[in-house]
Amino acid sequence: MQRLLFVHRWFLTLGVLLFLIFPPTNATADEPKPSAKPSLVGVWQATLKIQTFELRVVLRVTADGNQYRATLDSPDQGAKGIQVDQIVLEGNTVKLELKAIKASFKGKLADDAQTIQGKWTQAGTLPLDFKRLDKEPDYSRPQEPKKPYPYLAEDVTYKNGNRDVAVLELAGLNHLFQHCQTGSPAEYGKIDETVAPQALQIIGDWILEQCRSALKERPSELSGE
Repeated sequence: MQRLLFVHRWFLTLGVLLFLIFPPTNATADEPKPSAKPSLVGVWQATLKIQTFELRVVLRVTADGNQYRATLDSPDQGAKGIQVDQIVLEGNTVKLELKAIKASFKGKLADDAQTIQGKWTQAGTLPLDFKRLDKEPDYSRPQEPKKPYPYLAEDVTYKNGNRDVAVLELAGLNHLFQHCQTGSPAEYGKIDETVAPQALQIIGDWILEQCRSALKERPSELSGE
């Protein structure tokens, strides 16, 4: 009997030792695993609101080893491939620097890595929020302008009977049809824009409308018959 007790205690002691050395495999099954580091690679779009005007901004980010490379487009200004000299992700803070246009951006990357909320600095500071896109954006504009136009238009008739005149209000532009902050000549040297895309769009729409009207009213004169 004593021998059986000794054997039983010996097996019990061995089982405890084995448990301590080789714990059950499911003991760590529920432990959380570290999440993957978020990535900025992809296409991002934001809208920069300047007074009454809106300018779309597209950020394209690629990876080069452990570093990011990026370019910036401003489709409403006809600018593409502006080099981003520095793009850094520190924690959830995103920093951009564009020396060519003297601009910078600083924002916070969301936990789901789908948005970046921050501020754009270029001769002033404005809020700018980027959103990740699933595909390349399409910026093509229909060649047939349709009302309502994205600007204020008012028909005016002069005493000489000429009705081919329209008075438009272009807020946020100086007399050179450039986006500005104050309209003062002192800021002319800081403006890289030649003519605002909105102004070119208005002129183009007006020319197309006049040409169509002329073709309807005087087809024989325009065709040379």
